[in-house]
Amino acid sequence: MPNKVVLAPKPHKNRHRQGCRGFSLIELMIALTISLILLAGSILAYSSISHTITTSKQLENAQEVLRYTSQVFSRSLKQTAQVPVVDDANQLVIAQEANLRSCQGNTPNAPYTETYSFVSPNLLCDTGNGAQVILTGVEAIGYAINGLGVRVTITPTGLPARLNNGVQIEIALIRVIFQQATGQ
Repeated sequence: MPNKVVLAPKPHKNRHRQGCRGFSLIELMIALTISLILLAGSILAYSSISHTITTSKQLENAQEVLRYTSQVFSRSLKQTAQVPVVDDANQLVIAQEANLRSCQGNTPNAPYTETYSFVSPNLLCDTGNGAQVILTGVEAIGYAINGLGVRVTITPTGLPARLNNGVQIEIALIRVIFQQATGQ
C-alpha cells in the first residue's frame, strides 16, 4: 500500500481575520457616548452633593451666630438693673453693676457700660477699654426697646432667602421687671 499523505486543511482566511479584528467606528462611538453619559451623571451628582454641603455649612454657621447672639444678649440684658438705650448709631448701651460678667468675658470690680456695635461682618462690644469683636458672620443687626424688653433682630451671613428680614430675639429685662414688681 502506498503511503497516503493526508493534507491538513488550509486555514480559512476569514477565521484568521476575526481573531485579530478591532472595534468598528460605530462600536467606539457607542462606547464613547455611554462613557460621556456616565461621566456627566457623576459630575452632576458631585455638583449636587457639593452644593448641599456648602448650604449645610452656611446654615450651621447661621445657626451658631443665632445661638451665640441669643446667649450673649440674654445674659447681658437679664442681669442689668436699668433699661438699656439704643443710640442714633444703632448701638445698644447697657449699664451693668460691678462683679457681673461682661460681654468680653471678664468680671469688672466697678460698674461698667457695655456698648454693642456692628461693623460688617462683626458684632463688637466695648466695656470702656476698646471695642472687641465678639462675633463674626453677621450681615445686619438692629435693636428696639419694647417697654421692659429688648428685641434684637439679627441677620447672619448665609441665612436662607425666606428669612432675609433676619431673626428676632425677644429678651425680657428680668431684673428690671423684678425691681419694679418688688418696689426696689
